[in-house]
Amino acid sequence: MISFATDGGGVGPHVDSYDVFLLQASGRRRWRVSRQRKLRMKRGSPLDNVDGFRASQEWLLEAGDMLYLPPGIAHEGAAVGECMTYSIGFRAPSFQQLLEPWFMEYAEHAALRGRYGDAGATSTEHAAALPSSMTRRVHAQLRQRAPNRNDTSRFLLRYLSEPKATTTFDPPPKPLSRAEFRRAAAARGMRLDRRTRIIYSNNAVGVNGEWIEPLPDSLATLKTLGDQRSLSPRLMRSVPATLWSLLHEWYTAGWIILAD
Repeated sequence: MISFATDGGGVGPHVDSYDVFLLQASGRRRWRVSRQRKLRMKRGSPLDNVDGFRASQEWLLEAGDMLYLPPGIAHEGAAVGECMTYSIGFRAPSFQQLLEPWFMEYAEHAALRGRYGDAGATSTEHAAALPSSMTRRVHAQLRQRAPNRNDTSRFLLRYLSEPKATTTFDPPPKPLSRAEFRRAAAARGMRLDRRTRIIYSNNAVGVNGEWIEPLPDSLATLKTLGDQRSLSPRLMRSVPATLWSLLHEWYTAGWIILAD
């Protein structure tokens, strides 16, 4: 988030629930931090403003300075003259936010066979009543297949690599053929597009919301690409033959770019 303020401007003392780096882009801003443990929030405050804020430390940030604030630390910033501040937040999702997409991901891959049937059901005088036998039978079937750690790993690889909804990629206007791409990459190397997200875990990789389980001989190359975000010509010449098709798909989608 980029904020501009005139002299004395700010949003008041407040608390963030995630790590944040405050980079002073221009002008000056005075930051005050409190060591208060028991914080009282102002009622109706949309920014978790702190009531009774007492500062214990303060810094005057000039252009180029940066202040790191851990989660849960009460702080207040006030502009000294006109200024612009970059707030770089590393937000962490709550477990409640993860619950729904986790179950949706699991449901896509859970193999639960069979179909509900109510053979032997008798007539009832209470047409709107949910039969306890149905609840018991459905519950017994659904609980047979519970998510395991591999399901959670697959979910996190897809979820954490998913680009934001507004992110778009720029495919090459005249993409090279697979053979041309291979020759060019071996000569020039390649790098990930800035917007590409890639993470890995054990023998699987998540890239831009997709989950793949590459062949064992390709895994090391993809891990190196994820860690370094680029592959030199020397490394490209050792890419296994089984991986070139996938890399070419990523190239035509705009996820990777040939180096200059």
